[in-house]
Amino acid sequence: MKRIKRLKPVVEYTAENEAEAAKALKNLSEKISAAQAHLEELRHLQVQYAARLHQQNQNLSGLQLSEYQAFLAKLGNGIKDQEAHLVQLRQDFAAAQQRWRQAYCRHKGVQKVHDNLLKRSLALTDRALQREMDDLSGRKKRSRSS
Repeated sequence: MKRIKRLKPVVEYTAENEAEAAKALKNLSEKISAAQAHLEELRHLQVQYAARLHQQNQNLSGLQLSEYQAFLAKLGNGIKDQEAHLVQLRQDFAAAQQRWRQAYCRHKGVQKVHDNLLKRSLALTDRALQREMDDLSGRKKRSRSS
């Protein structure tokens, strides 16, 4: 039973590590979703503004055309930056997923050792109790026959 008691904090520690890794994974997943939505919004804006520029091209002055093109260029740079950010988030997610898998396996392994020790301990206790009961039963039979 002493080994089980010593192992219990390890089981708890590995469970906490797994939970923290799962939380980090969820957090990164949410960041990826938000970044993807933002990227789609930027792409949609780019398409809208490019279409407007194409429609109004003849009605714009040289300065307005230049400003529109500069804005579209900035929007294109923003899209590239957002794509790079999304790639980085996905790499971070893959690394976090690997950390979670390791934490999960470590926790399950320690939990399995703990459970096996507990089963063995219970089996030993059951056998000891059975022997006691057998001894008591044997003593009662001997005392009655005397």
